[in-house]
Amino acid sequence: MQKLAGVILVISFFANQIGLAQEQPKLQSAKSQNQQRLGIVADPGDEFWFAMSGMNSLNYALTVDNSGNLYAGGQFTTAGGTNAKYVAKWDGSNWSALGSGISFWVYALEVDGSGNLYAGCLFSTAGGTNANNIAKWNGATWSVLGSGVGSFFGGRVLAMACDGSGNLYVGGNFSAAGGNNANNIAKWNGESWSALGSGVNDDVLALAIDSSGNLYAGGQFKTAGGTNANHVAKWDGNSWSALGSGTADYVFTLAAAGGGNVYAGGFFQSAGGDTTITGIAKWSGTSWSALSGGVDGGVKALTLDGSGNLFVGGRFNAAGGSSANNIAKWDGSNWSALGSGVDNEVLALADDGSGNLFVGGRFNTAGGKSSDFIALWVDPGSVPVELTSFSVSVFENSIKLGWNTASETNNFGFDVERSADGSDFNKIGFVGGRGTTTISQSYQFVDKDIAVGVNYYRLKQIDLDGAFEYSHVLEVAVGGPKKFDLAQNYPNPFNPSTQIGYDLPEQANVRLQIFNMLGQKVRTLVDQEQTAGTKTVRWDATDDFGNQVVAGTYVVRLQVKTGTSSRVFTKKMTLLK
Repeated sequence: MQKLAGVILVISFFANQIGLAQEQPKLQSAKSQNQQRLGIVADPGDEFWFAMSGMNSLNYALTVDNSGNLYAGGQFTTAGGTNAKYVAKWDGSNWSALGSGISFWVYALEVDGSGNLYAGCLFSTAGGTNANNIAKWNGATWSVLGSGVGSFFGGRVLAMACDGSGNLYVGGNFSAAGGNNANNIAKWNGESWSALGSGVNDDVLALAIDSSGNLYAGGQFKTAGGTNANHVAKWDGNSWSALGSGTADYVFTLAAAGGGNVYAGGFFQSAGGDTTITGIAKWSGTSWSALSGGVDGGVKALTLDGSGNLFVGGRFNAAGGSSANNIAKWDGSNWSALGSGVDNEVLALADDGSGNLFVGGRFNTAGGKSSDFIALWVDPGSVPVELTSFSVSVFENSIKLGWNTASETNNFGFDVERSADGSDFNKIGFVGGRGTTTISQSYQFVDKDIAVGVNYYRLKQIDLDGAFEYSHVLEVAVGGPKKFDLAQNYPNPFNPSTQIGYDLPEQANVRLQIFNMLGQKVRTLVDQEQTAGTKTVRWDATDDFGNQVVAGTYVVRLQVKTGTSSRVFTKKMTLLK
C-alpha cells in the first residue's frame, strides 16, 4: 500500500508542476457544419479545421519527421480507436502504435535528422525494455539511451531539441544523466551523456536551437551555470548566459527564429522589466519586446512555419486585443485568429512545412468540430485550387451539384463523393479539371441515384501529381417517392445504352429484368433488397453472358415485394441498329 501511495504522490506532484492537474473551464466556440475543406476564398474560418480521429486523453507533445509523419505523445492509451500507449504515429490517414508503446505519460518528443524519434517524460519502460524516462524509436523498435535520465521516482524529461550534428539536448527535472551529474539539462551525443556546465537550478520546461547552434532553455530556474538567469538562458556550447533580466515568471515554450530572434511563451506579465509584455515576448539578441499586446492569458506552445509565421497556443481568449480562443498566429506585425479556435487549452503545436499545423492539448472541439485532444489547421494560402462556391439543388428525381473556382494550379479534376452518414464517403463520379488557369471555371454534376433522407456530398480535388484535398461537406434532405413506379427509359429509342429509373417509397425486394418479345429473359439487372428512393440502372444492350443483343423491341419488367405484397410494372423500349 505504501508503494501505491508513493506512485500517487509522484503523479500528483508531476501534474501540478507542469500545470495539468487543474481542470480548466471550457470556452464556447461557434459551430460550423463544414467537415472537410478545399480552398475557400474568404477570411480564414472554421472550414480550415479538421478532426483527426482523436485520442482518449490529453495530448502533450507533437513533432513531424522529414517524411511528413506526425508523432504525438501524452496521457492517452488509444489514438483513432487504435491501442497506442502514450505515443502514436499519424501517416496522413491513419493512426498506428509504436510497438507496445511506453509505460507511462510522454511529455516531450523530438525527431533527429535520420528520422529517429525520441520520447521522454516519466516512464520506466519503452517497448517492454527498461528505459529511465527517455527512449528512441527507430521506426521498428525501441532502444535506450545509456542508463537514461534520473529514475522513475527521481527524474522526468520535459523538453528536448536536436541540433544539426545529431546531438540531443534534454531538459526537465533530474540530477543525473547516464549516471553523471547533470542539473536539469544534459546532452546525448549518440553514445554517451554529458552535462552542460553546472546546469540550471530548477526545472527546464522548454528548449530551442537557433541556426548558429546556440541552445536556449526556458523553465522555472533562476540561475544557469551559477549566473542569474530568470527563467530563460542561452548555452553557446561552452558557457551559460542570461537573456537580459529574463521573464517575471516561468517560461513554458520557446521558438528560435532567424536573425537571432527567440520567442518565449508562458504566464509571465513582464520580460526584461517591460510590464507591457504579457504571455509572450521576443528576444532580439540584445533586448526583449512585446508582440503587439500579447495574449490575455498564458502560452504553452509555439511553432514557426516555413514563412516565418509564429503560431501560439495556450490558454487565452484574445491576442493583440482581438478574440482568439486558445490559438492565434503572429505574422511579424499583426495577430489573427484561427477560425473560432479550440474550446480548451493548447499544449502542443507542430508545423509540417507544407501548410499543415497540428494542434494538441486538452480540447474537445476545434473550429466547432468534435476533435478530441488533437486537430489539424490547414493554411488557406497553401491550397492549389481556390473554390469560390459549392452548392446543391434538389430536383424531382436527382440532385445537382455546382461549384466554381477562381483559379487552378495543376488541377487534374474532382472526384464527387457521397455519404449517407456524413462520415463514410464513396466516389460516385468524376469531373475533369482545367489544369492551370487564372480564369474562373464552373462545374456541375447530377446525381440521379439518390436515396431518401439526408445525403452528404463532398469534392476530392486531385492534382496532376496525385496529391488531393477535400472540400467542405454539403448536406441535403431528400423526400421520398410517393408510390412504386417504373419510369420510361431514357433515351428511347437508344444505342448503345439507356438509363432505367424506378421509384421505391419504402424498402423492398427488387427484381429488374429485360425480356425480348418472345417472353424470354435476356438480362437481370437488379435482384436484391433496396432502400427507399429513386433508383437508376444502366443497360448496355447485353445479355446475362455479356453478349450483344440484336436490335428490336424489348420489355423492361420491375417486380417489387414488400411483405406478402408484390407489384409488377413494365415498359417497352427500342434498341436501334
